[in-house]
Amino acid sequence: MRTGRRAPTVGSFTADLELEANFGTSGVIDGEVSNFVFEGGVASLLPSTVTLTSTNIRVGSHGGNEPNTRGHIDGNTEASVAGEDWDGQWHGAFYGNGASPTDHPTGVAGIFGVSSPSGDDHSDSGLTGSFGAHRQ
Repeated sequence: MRTGRRAPTVGSFTADLELEANFGTSGVIDGEVSNFVFEGGVASLLPSTVTLTSTNIRVGSHGGNEPNTRGHIDGNTEASVAGEDWDGQWHGAFYGNGASPTDHPTGVAGIFGVSSPSGDDHSDSGLTGSFGAHRQ
């Protein structure tokens, strides 16, 4: 039996997602997942906020070429739990067409995750989720 490790816990959650995209010449997006409400999980051992760090919106040969897809997202995530820094990745794609080809997409969907650093007492701890949002 390993000491210092907790038993695996699986649960579900809901949370708020805030994204900000700049489709201008910079083509960047960032955001935050917060206000987690955990069901069946141990909230004290999980982050309260996950930062979706700023990343470029990819278009061209790797994005925007599937039907209704208007760009792909590949970035890093950051969180803190009890003073310990967690990290991970987030990925997604924009969907929907506006009235003209130059209109911005109408929605975005993707996944995110963060995990504790390896080698600590909670090296198997992590949080993963999916998201979907419509343009406001």
